[in-house]
Amino acid sequence: MAEFDTPHFASPFRISGHTARYVEQGSVEELMQNCIAILRTPYGSRDDMPDFGLIQQEFEEGQNITVHDIEAALVRDEPRARTLTSDELKYLAREVQVQLLTNAQEG
Repeated sequence: MAEFDTPHFASPFRISGHTARYVEQGSVEELMQNCIAILRTPYGSRDDMPDFGLIQQEFEEGQNITVHDIEAALVRDEPRARTLTSDELKYLAREVQVQLLTNAQEG
């Protein structure tokens, strides 16, 4: 297991052997996992943070989530997301689109 100066639990939480998985707090990997958590959280679903997450569009006819929608949610909830490159934002957009498709297929 790697040593970290400031360990942060990996998300999703995983156990590897007898220990939990970690990422370095403040790393790009930690930022990306925080962004994915934001984008997988339905807007308004958290009582403690009602303005957190991404507005869900599963039931919106003909609506597609855009990189702009994603960027707006991320910079609101994770200010460090302003440092993401356009390729990283596109990666996050694909993650959300896959999640939306999966949700729609599961009914």
